[in-house]
Amino acid sequence: MDGDDKNADNAPIWLARGSDIYDLIKTEASRKVVRARTVLIAQGEPVTYIYFVLKGMAQAFIYTKDGQKCWVADFKPGDLFGHTEILSDAEIEFEVRAGNGMQLALLPAKTFTELMQEKPKLGYALSRYLAVDIGLAHTRLVELATLPAAGRVCAELLRMAKPIGKTPGILIIRPHPVYSNFALRVHSTRETVSRTVNDLQKKGIVARETGALVILKPKSLRRLLK
Repeated sequence: MDGDDKNADNAPIWLARGSDIYDLIKTEASRKVVRARTVLIAQGEPVTYIYFVLKGMAQAFIYTKDGQKCWVADFKPGDLFGHTEILSDAEIEFEVRAGNGMQLALLPAKTFTELMQEKPKLGYALSRYLAVDIGLAHTRLVELATLPAAGRVCAELLRMAKPIGKTPGILIIRPHPVYSNFALRVHSTRETVSRTVNDLQKKGIVARETGALVILKPKSLRRLLK
């Protein structure tokens, strides 16, 4: 990776900006820009690198034997992937494909495992990252088992939303979610997602704006999960 300070803003968010851990990763990793839709890791192949997402987004999907496509995860700036497979010496169970404007830092598997053994701070940081990741996976499993499809749509809207600047109590999802992709995230259909969002709009809980979906009443949306 480049060694100058202008790249500090791209440090993975689970590492303290300017920390010795990030400096270590920056020294050992190579930087790569990839085109949209590039397959970064194919389902079932060995993983030879840790991938740190610096810019853009990647998506992970599992393809079943009958060709069904199932969403697994989105990887955004600050996320990483490949670490679970390297630590468990397993092949990856899903395909990871790059989105637009994708920039990555690649750390060879051997270098990563050596650093994990030599640098306790790196191991601790990764443990915290894994704990959050496992917690999110557990939450999704509980939602899948306990919430109807409309409830899962509401929960996912809240997860995707971010605060609007200094405006208190209002959240935004930008860009506006593509319903077909959103449906894969909640194990439902495009029609169910569209119908749920339309109902929320009629109740004044959400509003559509150009290129975005605004959550006007997050508390009301959360109440629908109970």
